[in-house]
Amino acid sequence: MSKGTTVALLAAIVMVVVGAGLIFAFWSDFVILFKGAIGPMLALGGLLIGLIAWSEFQAAREIEKLSRQTVPPPAPAAESTPSPPPEQAKTEG
Repeated sequence: MSKGTTVALLAAIVMVVVGAGLIFAFWSDFVILFKGAIGPMLALGGLLIGLIAWSEFQAAREIEKLSRQTVPPPAPAAESTPSPPPEQAKTEG
């Protein structure tokens, strides 16, 4: 393990411990902040989902439009049995 990776891992562990300690120290403030953030998180999440759905809808509509333009009409099916020759007029004679 390189020196930079070791330093990053130790810094991450220290930050998790300090962060957890501060959450417990300021528990009531954390709960108030969390409750206050629920509404904006839901609103922004719904907006994000709506934008993604709208983008997918437009992409599907564009693909459908392009596929209608580039697909040639289906060719008539070839007969598997040869058609009988036309009847020739019988002459008496």
